[in-house]
Parts: sequence; C-alpha cells; structure tokens
Amino acid sequence: MKVLLIIPPSEIFKKRNRNTIKKKVGLLPQLGVLILGSVLEKKGDQVKIIDGQLLDSTFKEIIEEINTFNPDIIGISFITAQKFVADELIHKIKETSDHIIIVGGAHPTCFPEETIEKNKDIDILVFGEAEHTFPKIIKDLESKKSIKTVPGILFREKDKIIRNNQSNKVVDLDKLPFPARHLLPINLYVPSPFENKKQPSTSILVSRGCTYSKCTFCYRSSKMKRLYRCQSVKKTIAEISHLKNKYNIEELVFYDDDLLANKRWVKRFCDEMLDSTMDIIWSFRGRPCNANYDILKKAKQAGCWSIEIGFESGNQDLLDKIKKGITLEESKNIVRWCNELAIETVGTFIIALPGEDFKKGMNTINFAVQADCSYAAFIPTHPAKGTPFYDQCLNEGEMVKEEYTKESKLSWFIPQVSYVPDGYKNKEHVEKLLKKAYLKFYLRPKYIFKHFMNIRTKYDINRYLNGIRFIIGVLKS
Repeated sequence: MKVLLIIPPSEIFKKRNRNTIKKKVGLLPQLGVLILGSVLEKKGDQVKIIDGQLLDSTFKEIIEEINTFNPDIIGISFITAQKFVADELIHKIKETSDHIIIVGGAHPTCFPEETIEKNKDIDILVFGEAEHTFPKIIKDLESKKSIKTVPGILFREKDKIIRNNQSNKVVDLDKLPFPARHLLPINLYVPSPFENKKQPSTSILVSRGCTYSKCTFCYRSSKMKRLYRCQSVKKTIAEISHLKNKYNIEELVFYDDDLLANKRWVKRFCDEMLDSTMDIIWSFRGRPCNANYDILKKAKQAGCWSIEIGFESGNQDLLDKIKKGITLEESKNIVRWCNELAIETVGTFIIALPGEDFKKGMNTINFAVQADCSYAAFIPTHPAKGTPFYDQCLNEGEMVKEEYTKESKLSWFIPQVSYVPDGYKNKEHVEKLLKKAYLKFYLRPKYIFKHFMNIRTKYDINRYLNGIRFIIGVLKS
C-alpha cells in the first residue's frame, strides 16, 4: 500500500517560496515517525513523509502533495501544541478526498476518546506504540478484513466509536529497523545552539519509557507511562556507524528522557565508542540523582561535550511538591563535576510553580547563577491537562490561559504565561521575573568573558552569535 505520514506544520499560513527553504535551528527529526516509516517500508509499503514543521507547509501545499502521491492511507502524528492545526488539516483533506486517515502521537495517545470524538473526520486512532499496530491495520485493510481485532486503536463503526485495548506485547527496540531518515532532508534539521557544536548533526533515541515516572508535571508519570527499556549497545554503535557513513554526521543529540538511568549501558557504550575509530561528539539528557563523577568522566572521554539537566527549581520544598525526586545538593554536584571535566551543562528551570512566590522565584534564578551552568532556560509553568500537576494548579493559583489554544503564539524566547500561583500578583508579575532571570543569568561580565575565552572554532562563533540573538529576543519580548 501507499502510505503518507504527515507531521502537521506549526505556522500553517506562512507565505514562503519553495526555493527559499532554509535550515531550521532548534528542530530535529521526529524519530517516532521515521521509525514507523522504516517499519512500513520493511513490510513492503511505499512510504512518503511530509514534515510540515520543517518545510513551513501550507494546507494547500500538503493537499497538492496528497493529490500527487495519491496514498491509500494517510497517517498524521501530532502533539498537544499541534492539535488545532492537525484538526483543521484533517478537515481540509476530507473536503477534497476520501482517504483513510489514521492519527497517532503523543496527543492522541493521552486523549484518545476526546480526540476522535471531537473530529468526525478521523477514521482510526492509534494510541501507544504504533510499530505493531499500524502494519496490522494496513494488512487487514488490504485483505478487506475487519480491524476489530487490532489492539490499541479506536475506530468508527457507523455512529459508534469502538475501543480496542492495547495488547501486552512490548516493542523490542533491537528488532526495529533504523529510522527512515532517507525519507526527509535531514541536512535541514539543526539542533538549538545550546545542544549543537558541529555540523552535520542529528538526533538519536536508544530507549523508551522512564525509570522514575513520578514527576507530577510529566505525561510519563500518567498517560504515557510505559516499560523502560534500551536497545543494545551493539545496535546503537551500528546505527551511529550508519549515520557516519551515509550522512557524514559529526555530532549526535541523544533525545532519551534520561540516558543516565542505565549507567551500565552508558559505560558499555562509552567503552565501545573509545574502541571504535568513529570521530563523533555527542550530548544527552540526564537526571542529577543518577550521575556520578566516574560515569561523567567516562562519557567525556568517549566524546560527550554537553548534558541537558532538568533542575526545575532552586527550592527543595517545591521540588518535593512536584515529586521531582532530586535534591539541590545532587544538582550542585552534577554541575560541579561537569565543570571540572569541561562538559557543558544546559539547565532547565520552571518559573511560577504552585507554592512559589517572587522570592522563591529569585531563589531559582540565584541557584542557576551560583551553580554556574553553562546555559539556562527559564520556562513559565505550563500545566499539561491530564497530569496530577494540572489538577494541583487548578486548586492553587489561577489558570489565566490554556497552554495551547487556537490563538496561542508561543514565543521561542519567553513562552506565554498560562498559570499564576497565589504567590504572584498577576501574569505580568511572572513575565517580569522571567525577563529578569534571563538578564541576570546571561549579562554577567564574568559569564560573558568565560564564554568569549571558550571560542575555538567557526562553530563556536555561530553558536555565540545565535546566543546573542537569543538575548536580544528576550529584551524585545
């Protein structure tokens, strides 16, 4: 069968000439869609992928691609931030054709009934991992069988919505083919300045699930909770070798929730990288509580240059309240060790948590400064509907705007404030602290001098130029 997989655009009516498509800084390939594409190709299907975010696609352009390719099935994957665009796109497709539309991804998985009930043009919804489910749907449709036995889906039968619960079958990551990166122009994807040092670069994903799964603000602790597992080190090395040989990749960004969750895996991976002849650098995400000096030293020797760390707050009581499961001491330690080893740290912090006031917000900013992270991102609290955190925010403080609405225009620099805890006067009070956070962290003479002295290559110059643009964006927002 011919299958078209679509990632909806972010700016659906942006006017653009096709000859002016440029690299997208801060955007990386959606590996889940690419893995599904490779699974379907291995099955024998003809697959095409459109990344509307990368190409700034308009609805008209997507419809033209559909008419040209003429697929038997259209699959659309989207997150909550894209739900309104996805709905509108699905309606437009159905206005011009009668293609079978299957939706999946984070939002349909978290809100399956709500998603299919609100959009009558959705034929089938896949929730959870799609690598077993999607091919079975296609197989049954090809043979004109009923899809009633396919697990993990919702579908329409006349005026009724039928739900088939998921099976207990777990996707074996080692048995999955490499992501079908050849179906997209991966040279146009560029990580953010904070996680990119060399080009060409791309992302890699070697695990699923989270070993902790208790943070109240995260879907991993509720609607998207699933068994944690890693693909083998052997497969990972083979994939990196493939990326190096086929795409000349110089740098990798591990997009796993917490690579340090399996320290034995990390150690074996580092040993294999050190034994190989591949000259490649990499960065990853990790929880402070899972770090120690020895594992970080080993990672540095094997090519790691940066770690993104979710510190969230500089107040222990607020960390305990959101069940983060880390201590301020652990957070200080990982930054100290990384600084000693010349590994850059990107710290992410949440401003205006439930129970926070302006003073505690300043504690978080001062913690980021004193810990001496290489970079820091300060993000306003966005309660995700369906998490324990969302209910907590409804009971403490005021929801001034839903996180994502049709009119949402989230700034890349300072996203719109959607929640104000009781300790702040209003959303302007929160916005004031957010701006103060960026200015206090980045406009320190000592900080500027330190990073100026770290400039070694043309890539460093580009990174710092992008950093300057970032600060200008904060000042203008």
